Amino acid sequence: MKTRIVLSGLTALAMTLVVAGTASAATLTNQLDIGSQGSDVIALQQYLAQYPNIYPQGLVTGYYGSLTAQAVANWQQANGLPSVGRVGPLTLAALNTAMASFVSTDNLTSTGSLSLANVSAPVMSPEAVATTSTSATISWTTDKPAHDRVMYGTVWPFLYATAPSTSNPSFGTTANVTITGLQPNTLYYYVRESVDAFGNVQWTVVHTFTTAS
Repeated sequence: MKTRIVLSGLTALAMTLVVAGTASAATLTNQLDIGSQGSDVIALQQYLAQYPNIYPQGLVTGYYGSLTAQAVANWQQANGLPSVGRVGPLTLAALNTAMASFVSTDNLTSTGSLSLANVSAPVMSPEAVATTSTSATISWTTDKPAHDRVMYGTVWPFLYATAPSTSNPSFGTTANVTITGLQPNTLYYYVRESVDAFGNVQWTVVHTFTTAS
């Protein structure tokens, strides 16, 4: 049975924070895990709710349940952290940096609204793929600097949180991701990912390549 939760006051507060672009950013003071409650959880949920790919439910309840844990795991994966679904010391520091960047005055236009460059995901070009018998290099560009990654496997669908992946070593607008240790003459499925400095994530649809014999 599905339960619909309507929290108009908290939702309105979240929308106000994003649209108005307040100069003082919410920060988290405590580590969080399933069962946590309070203002830190509300601030975390408000931030994660900006990204439907990360937190599609977008509920702001003040309770850290399984949906919030999965959203945190998604955010951790997108930002190169262990995808454990709880807010430990490393994730706490990374979230506070990202949350501060998202609503700081540096992200405001001259009219006081948030810059679209900071709330939209990177635009990814079509990729070029070059393969050998044991490796594949996948290259593309983005319209703004991003961290880039390729998740892959021999079966589809796969879980983004557990699939093997290889990241681009640099932060920029050109991605060259080389996957090594592949099997010859094998079909692989892959999904590309680009994440900008503000945590905006872009994933592609699944594509395939076959290694050489």
